[in-house]
Amino acid sequence: MGSPQEGAERAREAWRPMLAALANTEQRILLAELVAEEARRTGATVSGSRRPQALRRLAASGLLVEDAGGWRVDAGALKAALAAPRAEAGSGSATGDEVIDRFVEDGRIGTYPARPSQRLRLLAWAASRALSPGERLDEAAVNRRLEAMTDDVVTLRRYLVDAGLVERTADGSAYTLAGDQPDAPDAPQGPEDGPTPGGAAGRGAGHRGADAPAGAEAADDGAARALAAARAAGLEVEQTRHGRVSSLEEAAAARGIEPRDLAKTLVVRRGEDDYLMVLVPGDRTFSWAKLRAVLGTNRLSMPDAATARSVTGYERGTITPFGAQRPLPVVADLELSGRRISIGGGAHGVGLSLDADAALSALAATLADISDAG
Repeated sequence: MGSPQEGAERAREAWRPMLAALANTEQRILLAELVAEEARRTGATVSGSRRPQALRRLAASGLLVEDAGGWRVDAGALKAALAAPRAEAGSGSATGDEVIDRFVEDGRIGTYPARPSQRLRLLAWAASRALSPGERLDEAAVNRRLEAMTDDVVTLRRYLVDAGLVERTADGSAYTLAGDQPDAPDAPQGPEDGPTPGGAAGRGAGHRGADAPAGAEAADDGAARALAAARAAGLEVEQTRHGRVSSLEEAAAARGIEPRDLAKTLVVRRGEDDYLMVLVPGDRTFSWAKLRAVLGTNRLSMPDAATARSVTGYERGTITPFGAQRPLPVVADLELSGRRISIGGGAHGVGLSLDADAALSALAATLADISDAG
């Protein structure tokens, strides 16, 4: 049944899947159709005199915004709410937006918070504006970015490095977001794998006790293990086999789908022997800053290829959340929900096609906004 503390935690997080559904365009349209149908069936209406007040309350809640075209749902506000860092129970800590509003004016940092959690949130904001995932800049370029946020560039740059949000090369010639530098040469965000995050999310489906054998036998074993684990989770799954591909677009074409329907599986390290998996649509870019905000920690990185294999039992380019070496938490981008997707199948040139919502439920995945367009 779980402890009372676990039950309280589940209750505190019960709103997240509901908000994720509202943030998804297709699911929001379907909900609107169902609500309208129910209103027609029951004869429920909002009278003319009460309509303005109802609209004002919806706008005040952040759900609606008015522009030249009239009222519309503010999907951006829904995604921002999902990406806000979790507050500890009873802490009364400020949300991310409140911290930024308090210490940033016109895009510039006025003072630094004394409270460590608030300072970290402010520095995470600055890091996400100074560098993009995968970007590598020299010190002069970083300084120009930081000048837009502070009068004391040297102090802010040092704070970002000391907090572990930005990493500097050994020779001091370049800067990257934390986690981008160590594995950049051999950690592409391919169609079938990536960094596996280690965080407070649900458990992955399936596990195995020993490393896979090498060569073709290993590939067959990995593909069979992934398929068996997905079926054991009660999922209706179709295995697709094709030759090796060199890009996500090629993989999508080989599977007869659009790139947006091909989910990248990334492995992320949160701490010592602490890993998780991240699922992101193929047409979107994984955001380190958003994932750090969701997990409430800044020390995230990608493990190297050997570590990723020892943790998952799969080599890079084949990693899947099903049949992994050990159960891992899963965080999935909310854009994946509401459609059929294809994910890595445990071997090169192998994919698993399944219903995204059913798969994410089986994985007990945390849904959140963790990607950017393009």
